[in-house]
Amino acid sequence: MKDFWQGILALLTLVVTVTTVEATKTVQAAEVVAVNEEVQCARAFDPDHSFPDSCIPDKCRRRIVDGVFTEEDINVLRAIAEKGMATRPNIGGPTILDINTGYIRDSAGLENLFMKSQTVFNSDDFSHYGRIIRRLREEIMETFSLSNVYFTAPTFITRIDKIHDEYWHPHVDRNNTPHYQYSGLLYLSTYAQDFQGGRFVFLNSHDYEFYDSGRPIASEQIANDANVELVVEPRAGRVAIFSSDMENTHQVEQVTGGQRFVLSFWFTCDPRREFEIFLDGNAHIQFGQRLKDSMIRRAQQQSQKRQQASGSPKQPRTNSDL
Repeated sequence: MKDFWQGILALLTLVVTVTTVEATKTVQAAEVVAVNEEVQCARAFDPDHSFPDSCIPDKCRRRIVDGVFTEEDINVLRAIAEKGMATRPNIGGPTILDINTGYIRDSAGLENLFMKSQTVFNSDDFSHYGRIIRRLREEIMETFSLSNVYFTAPTFITRIDKIHDEYWHPHVDRNNTPHYQYSGLLYLSTYAQDFQGGRFVFLNSHDYEFYDSGRPIASEQIANDANVELVVEPRAGRVAIFSSDMENTHQVEQVTGGQRFVLSFWFTCDPRREFEIFLDGNAHIQFGQRLKDSMIRRAQQQSQKRQQASGSPKQPRTNSDL
């Protein structure tokens, strides 16, 4: 896959822009960056020795890098997300779209886009999404010196505006989902250009009392709060990669205006957790049709059971029951 600003980056050295503000470092949206920090692991990565050596990292890390994707790559991926999100009215609050499974969740509830009468995504959409995920897998393996790792579900694109639920509390990905070993974000919009607020904040992972409190740090306190280790300003095309345990406790600053788009993704060392319908447009479409047929059959079966329970005559079988 072509690199973002490939011609330019072939001639220039990536600029590492980490601005110190009191005790806080900020990776700015206005500059092209390549930041790779080793962080002390909060605990043993594989205490039960259940993972293959090919998936064990050399160090726990957090990496922020631009230039992985072209501007067109990002625009196409955001257009795919917007196409899926446009199927539902935007009533405010986060909208979460999982292209793999077709599920979309917003303030109005949960729906599966594969159940719609008209196809929302086409094979080109799935192929583009697949190329993005495969490249992100390469970046994960490079960052942590791995020879193998498994893409896992769920993964999703989130749109956040200033009306929100409580997404901003400090959390640890692996505590929420134990089979996450490696976390990542691909930003599809830019801080201070497309939205206000919404910076990504790495916190002092070894202050466990602070983490357990779930206390979010207010925007006006981020620059001087001792619990803040690194602030990342999103930039369209910017990739953030980090080990998923407590060494990378994080929160998202509240969005105060505009719309913030980001692809969140995770990888695992457990082959049983690999997403089986992996990045194949035809497979997704077939899966959607099977899911749709299955749900129709289930609804008909439930209807028949209700009719039988009420003493109503059974309805004849249809082709969809076969």
